[in-house]
Amino acid sequence: MPVELNQFVHFLQQGGEGIFTYDQAPFGGENFPTVYWPAGIHEMARWRVDLPPTLPPGVYDVYTGLYTLPDVQRQPVFDERGEPVLDGTILMGQIVIEGE
Repeated sequence: MPVELNQFVHFLQQGGEGIFTYDQAPFGGENFPTVYWPAGIHEMARWRVDLPPTLPPGVYDVYTGLYTLPDVQRQPVFDERGEPVLDGTILMGQIVIEGE
């Protein structure tokens, strides 16, 4: 990658206003900055994201993507047909936040 990238994870509540965002450099940024990524890289990183206790209960869609720094331009994402994905995001799945 010719530029430094940051990764985001967004939790968006379905049918509600709950949202939580978490951003960090891929792989924690310290050990494997994106400027050193070789072409065709296939790697996986695990993240621990502590959700705030004030997050409203509900079903949340979890999205991720990459953006450049410092201009915060999202990197393009393409589906299996090669078509661009809206907003450069990848839907990773859903989580359920239960109330007390």
